[in-house]
Amino acid sequence: MLKICGTISAALLSASVVTGFAPAVQAKSFSVVHAFAGAPGDGDRSMADVTFDNAGNLYGTTYNGGDSNNGAIFKIDTHGTETLLHSFDGGSGGGLPSAGVTIDEKTGDLYGVTPAGGTFGTGTLYKLAANGTFTVLHAFTPGTDGAAPHWRMIRDKKGNLYGVTQSGGTSSYGTLFEYSKKGAFTILHNFDLSAAAPTGRLAQDSKGNLYGVDGTGGTSTDCSGHGCGSVYALAPDGTFFTLYSFMDGTDGRYPVAGLTIDKKGNLYGTTGYGGSGNAGTVFVVSAKGEFATLFAFNGSNGNGPEGELLMLKKDLYVTAYSGGANSLGTVIKISPKGIGKALHDFT
Repeated sequence: MLKICGTISAALLSASVVTGFAPAVQAKSFSVVHAFAGAPGDGDRSMADVTFDNAGNLYGTTYNGGDSNNGAIFKIDTHGTETLLHSFDGGSGGGLPSAGVTIDEKTGDLYGVTPAGGTFGTGTLYKLAANGTFTVLHAFTPGTDGAAPHWRMIRDKKGNLYGVTQSGGTSSYGTLFEYSKKGAFTILHNFDLSAAAPTGRLAQDSKGNLYGVDGTGGTSTDCSGHGCGSVYALAPDGTFFTLYSFMDGTDGRYPVAGLTIDKKGNLYGTTGYGGSGNAGTVFVVSAKGEFATLFAFNGSNGNGPEGELLMLKKDLYVTAYSGGANSLGTVIKISPKGIGKALHDFT
């Protein structure tokens, strides 16, 4: 079972599992675990990463499908049987989830966000208890606490949740928020032009520093007159700083996926565009801002790596949205030395 912090990308899941989710099995063939059938009895358009619990059950969301075709939360057990746990109503209960769920392993409760629905129509933060009770914990208000959260939240050891919104906030460029274990919602940072439109899942180190990427910030003006994106950090005392600004060279532009952090605090991520092959890159940046491009996509090996990176031991696994032998995407394994190996071309 491919696993990192309990989470893997949805596309990568299918490339790694043959039968069920037996722990420690590293399959070498491709198998479809579940084909979604659509509303009303099943989900439709799964767009997010998926998450395993400690028992090996898999959880995720679909953007559409469910009772009202506004998305659903699903579970696939270790035998491969799928169950819809909740259907979003598209109204006050939220809708169109593009983020995966975060699991409280002690209770089995699931937490997540939707970019639509809620009191103000700009998203919700919700909880689905292990007993099936669904609760909207927070409705996002565009002008004060952000709008349209699209990415999975992370959870620290104390049970606090952290995430980002792509827009809204005091400058309309997004926010970084915390939802505490005690139920308090707090804006930790309002983004501005220096780091605008945050994307992807956050990462947190052992000292409590939060790291993320944004799509149009940074110091460069080479991307249609604005920034090409950056890697940023937020310290526990509230200090915000930019670790690296993308320049649209061999480093790429427009990072769109979440960051993966190793035990040494190095951060790994992808850019969706640019690089030496003009099809996106895989990069690493240290906590001190030391940057290196590990791998460049060139179309034939994939194009547009938009999913989250998976780290197994020291190797990285990534899916590309398009490109490859059939122009429909690829799964690539990348060694610590930056050597890529094609694992699967989608058909």
